[in-house]
Amino acid sequence: MKKLIALVLCLVLAMSCMTGCRIVIDGEETSNKVTVNGSIGLSVSTLNNPFFVTLVEGAEAAAEAAGVAMTVVDAGDDVTKQVSDVEDLLSKNIAVLIINPVDSDAVAGVVADAMAAGVKVIAVDRVVNGVDVDCTIASDNVMGAELATQYIVD
Repeated sequence: MKKLIALVLCLVLAMSCMTGCRIVIDGEETSNKVTVNGSIGLSVSTLNNPFFVTLVEGAEAAAEAAGVAMTVVDAGDDVTKQVSDVEDLLSKNIAVLIINPVDSDAVAGVVADAMAAGVKVIAVDRVVNGVDVDCTIASDNVMGAELATQYIVD
């Protein structure tokens, strides 16, 4: 599952950096195409978790393959540090912010600031409460529990 999410993130990252982003939700077509020119900031909640280490490695590989600069920051499970890190990334004029929030409520303000500045925002593994980000990539834990339960039953 970890590798699948890392792969999905890499593909989204590569596609948004190289060709733009065309999103289809619930079968609805949209003609909005966004071309990303600039660098990417990736803020993870912690690099003490192998899942996030794998996620960063995959994102770095995709950014390198796309020829896009990427800066990775580790919040160390400290929301105050994460907010400060994202503010620093914004001061570097990033085009895309990929964020794995330490606290879904506490990062809402800085994420809203990023979006107001025209930065495309992708939330990974956790949502940003109160902010309608451009894209959210997360596992469906309810479906995962259903599949695990069915596996046990079978």
